[in-house]
Amino acid sequence: MAHLSVKEYLTLNRLDKDIAQSFQATVAKALIAIVCLAYLLHLDLVLPIAEIQERFPLAQYYTKYWITYAAVAESKDETL
Repeated sequence: MAHLSVKEYLTLNRLDKDIAQSFQATVAKALIAIVCLAYLLHLDLVLPIAEIQERFPLAQYYTKYWITYAAVAESKDETL
């Protein structure tokens, strides 16, 4: 996530190809999906839902949106 001018700079052909690859939207969304899944896998599911929401404030967001990020990156990332 970046300001539009930063995004434009990073996605134009001004950077080395190795570095520019890291700033592609698909790569970024794949990484976000992986972070979401890692976060969710570390939840202590024996806790009551209210306590999970308190101790893991991003759990609800990650539960809802990890698949959106993964779907975009699915064809590019074998891990997902």
